[in-house]
Amino acid sequence: MPAAEQENESLTYACDFRTSGLLSNDSTRQLRTLHESFARSFAHALDLFLGSPLEVKLLKVEQQGVRDFAASLLPGSYLVPLALQQLGERVVARFDSALFFPLLDILLGGSGEQSDDPRELTEIDEELFRSMTELMCTQLERAWKAVNVSVAPQASIKSLANSQLFAMEDRVVVLQFEIKVSGTTSTFAIALPGQFAGAVIRGSQPDDHQLASQADAQERLRQRLLSCTVTVSATLPDLHVPLGELVTMQVGSLVNLRATAQVPVHLQVGQHSILDVTPVRRGNNKAAQVNGPKQMQY
Repeated sequence: MPAAEQENESLTYACDFRTSGLLSNDSTRQLRTLHESFARSFAHALDLFLGSPLEVKLLKVEQQGVRDFAASLLPGSYLVPLALQQLGERVVARFDSALFFPLLDILLGGSGEQSDDPRELTEIDEELFRSMTELMCTQLERAWKAVNVSVAPQASIKSLANSQLFAMEDRVVVLQFEIKVSGTTSTFAIALPGQFAGAVIRGSQPDDHQLASQADAQERLRQRLLSCTVTVSATLPDLHVPLGELVTMQVGSLVNLRATAQVPVHLQVGQHSILDVTPVRRGNNKAAQVNGPKQMQY
């Protein structure tokens, strides 16, 4: 066999197209970290907006085909496209009916009880709920600031399969969240186009210049901390001296501290004793020679 053919043969390997383009573990961790921060900020913003304590946390990050994502939608799911205005793309936020009716009830001054009779959203309901999706978009813009994109909610849709949001052969990255409010626990999800998810991951990775700047800033902070002064004292703890000896003290008197010369002196930094030391002289200055860590007494 010619050498050129042998070289080409050595570069041939099997490819599993089902796993092609999947997120790496590092990329998944980056998305998780980024959107765990989003969950906390979104919960805080909703708390202030609704005046009702709630909790939002990220459950999982997974990559799915668009067909699988569409098939996973439950009846009554409330789908809101979120336009990425500079990119000409959209992500999709999916809310369960068990969530938006309690949120609407709180927004209208209620206690947030779950409705026993699910119904279609009215135009007024949608307009009220839009204020909360706008709040979500604001927090997503902050989470995705590395890609410098504006996010805006659009009119809700009934079915992903009948929309033109994603090509059915594409993959999406699905971020699934859990939300607890007024005794109701439900979920919502945000589906990102694969290309946009990749841009978010790349934007969140610090480049070499950023890493160098961070290291330089840490070193400067370290040097400034090392130049700070702290209060230090060398003490003999738990001394007991008769009051009569103290009353009769005069200039030049010697006070018996009732401690043998072998008892270590404690070096105290601030309010904490950290070392056992021996008082010594260094030139014209007093000093302390370190013996070792402070011996704990039980």
